[in-house]
Amino acid sequence: MLYYWDTVVEWHGPAGWEALSTFDEADGPLEEPGIVAGWRPVVVCGTNEALRRRLASAGVTALGWVDDMAALMADADVLVDNAGGLTSKEALAAGLPVVVFRPIAGHGRDDAMAMAALGVSVVVDDARYLVPVLDRVSRPGHLREEQVRRGLDLFGGDAADQLLALLADLGRPPAGAGSTASAARGSLPAAAR
Repeated sequence: MLYYWDTVVEWHGPAGWEALSTFDEADGPLEEPGIVAGWRPVVVCGTNEALRRRLASAGVTALGWVDDMAALMADADVLVDNAGGLTSKEALAAGLPVVVFRPIAGHGRDDAMAMAALGVSVVVDDARYLVPVLDRVSRPGHLREEQVRRGLDLFGGDAADQLLALLADLGRPPAGAGSTASAARGSLPAAAR
């Protein structure tokens, strides 16, 4: 789910509905159409039309399938998600702070905890802390700046160079590869470069 304060938070899928329901628990109903605890949520519902209609009927900006998440994230201040999946990684690459709210069991919790350990997200399990955390990561300051910096650092460098270095560390340079990633890429078919 995306959120706005003056601001947007993206709430992704069912996590968005759960987070909005949590606002009802913690802060009462919508303050005005589309505003919850000072935030303007934008929920990306994908193909879940029932969820989109339910949220829209409550005055929330609820979107269906979105082709350009990068543009949507560029307008957001925070991403709220329920796992550390691909949407969270897109947000990190875009320099958007990530809050994982009540992560789903299994891989969702594992990814959320790993991301938090790296300092690239904040995990919130208790609804009472969601708004204060959103306020902290959406405003300029150490927490936001450090989270964004660490998130962007995950995407630095050339992936091919990193893979070749890993293979060399394992003692197994790829067959026919030169000493650089560009040489390895040169041996690929044009469509794969």
